Amino acid sequence: MSRTRSRPARLFLGLLAVGLVAVACETPDDSFVTTATTTTPTTDPPLTTQPSASTTAPTTTVAPVGEDGVLRIGSLLPETGSLAAFGPPLIGAVELAVIDVNAAGGVLGQPVELLAADSGSDADLATAALAPVLDGGADLVVGPAVSGVARRVFDSILTRPAMSCLPSITAADIGVGDSPLALRTAPSDDLQVVALAELAAGDEPASVALLVAEDERGLRFASGLVAELTDREIPLAAEQVYDAEADDLSGPVEAVADAAADVVIVVGALDSAPLLAQLVDAGVDAGSIIVSDGLATPQLGERAAEDDPTVVAGVRGTVPTDIAPLAAEFFLPAFVEFAGNVDTFFAAQAYDCVAVVALAAVSVSSTDPVTLADAVVDVTVGGTPCDAIADCVALLADGTDIDYVGASGIDLDEGGEATSAVYDVFVYGPDGTQEPLEQIGVGPAAAALEASGTEDGADAESDPTDDEGTDDEGTDDDAG
Repeated sequence: MSRTRSRPARLFLGLLAVGLVAVACETPDDSFVTTATTTTPTTDPPLTTQPSASTTAPTTTVAPVGEDGVLRIGSLLPETGSLAAFGPPLIGAVELAVIDVNAAGGVLGQPVELLAADSGSDADLATAALAPVLDGGADLVVGPAVSGVARRVFDSILTRPAMSCLPSITAADIGVGDSPLALRTAPSDDLQVVALAELAAGDEPASVALLVAEDERGLRFASGLVAELTDREIPLAAEQVYDAEADDLSGPVEAVADAAADVVIVVGALDSAPLLAQLVDAGVDAGSIIVSDGLATPQLGERAAEDDPTVVAGVRGTVPTDIAPLAAEFFLPAFVEFAGNVDTFFAAQAYDCVAVVALAAVSVSSTDPVTLADAVVDVTVGGTPCDAIADCVALLADGTDIDYVGASGIDLDEGGEATSAVYDVFVYGPDGTQEPLEQIGVGPAAAALEASGTEDGADAESDPTDDEGTDDEGTDDDAG
């Protein structure tokens, strides 16, 4: 897998925060939106859900939706609660995509319908909100926004059957590749491990130590990192897992410190931030520590040691950003004009969830989810490149195979996973504040990033109001 490092013209590190303050925005035209309420759920076709306290998806019994000639897009995204800050960019992008598809003639001569539901802040609320979306006949559900919710509702969507598209969840343990009905436009952690290993390799270390949260995401991350480091012939001095809920983490911390590795990679959520101060106290140089996106917050110093935020000075990390070198130029200005003053947090990926499924529906003249699943990958690779949805529809009408470039520069592999990613690399300065360094490209984005010749990140943007990173595992949720 190719990797290239370059310096960015602009970074959006501050936009990747779970607890950021939601920005007021213009109210978009929602005349095409049907809000799926949970107060009077329909019962035809039947939907029976048995909630579970575990992270396994609930058992769901449903009748098939079938082919009715109308493409219905469901969205299960947060509008209220502690995760509401994720909502505006994702919701706005889905709405804009539906408008653009309908402006291009819709699907099978019919306008696309949008069934919008508020997933709220936890899996129980999302499960209740999902029922009327599915009962309304959704052929595709965009969302949820975070992995803790997705683990509970994922199977309920796929067994409808309906297609599922994850625009902001990077946790690779969510089994997108296990079902032909599922796709992910966000870059998975399987790509981020390449960026982390590349960042570590840049130090030419004699050895690397891993300190990884003992959960589904962390263990998958660790496996990928070991493989990448081995591929680079970098010795592993220590591999320690830790229980983020344990009162005493001195054992794994001391084991990593005793290994005296040149680089220490920490994979975890924000609740793991105090580990960084413990590592430094145990003698690990902060400048040798690299963190995953779960710890990517401008307030990491305060989370690590409230009385001394400078403890993280020198710590570096990676976080996914927009795939600007491969993306079509139309999206950002169009989104800003439509949505107003909101973040762009995975907005491009949410737009592409709708676009690729709609284009697949046009290409095979069907709205049946099972039929669409076989066509989704084909419209993103191997054909004549096209940017705007209307241009792609025109090519399909002429019988031309297309390669939808899309808002995020999307290419899907046979498992429905994005094959490219660009990661922002950041460092915490002497006062413990987050500063941009460079970008690392993985997959096809690597060559495109190098060719784009992006410049130094002196004009990088950051949102000082942000308070969280992309991984909110403190509430069993993960956005990134």
